[in-house]
Formats: sequence, C-alpha cells, structure tokens
Amino acid sequence: MGAGPALWSWWRYHHSRHAWKQDRGREREARARGDEFRRYTYGDVFEEPRLMLAELRALLIEQRPA
Repeated sequence: MGAGPALWSWWRYHHSRHAWKQDRGREREARARGDEFRRYTYGDVFEEPRLMLAELRALLIEQRPA
C-alpha cells in the first residue's frame, strides 16, 4: 500500500453537506488506489501533534525505497 494522503477534516471547511460528500469521495478514491488513509483533527495537528507526527514518520520510513 502507498503512504497515501493526509487530509485534515476540519469543521470550518465542512459547513455544507456538499463539502462533506466531496471529502468522502476523495477518501474512497484514495482507498481505491490502495493508499492508506489517515484523518486528523485540528487538535491533532496544532495542539498535540506528537502522536500524529510519529504516525506519519513511521509511514514515511515504511515507504522509503530500499
């Protein structure tokens, strides 16, 4: 599987059902490509990023060519 996209699912960008549905579509497209998919909140990124960064580092190391 590929490392895949990292998408931030913030409420301020989802004030409509249309925007929410577009995000779900991008998630389905990523899964169809075989990408792993991670979802992060504002708090994960800006308030307590330690765990998110560790997860992304591990994915990047795993995907590094030999």
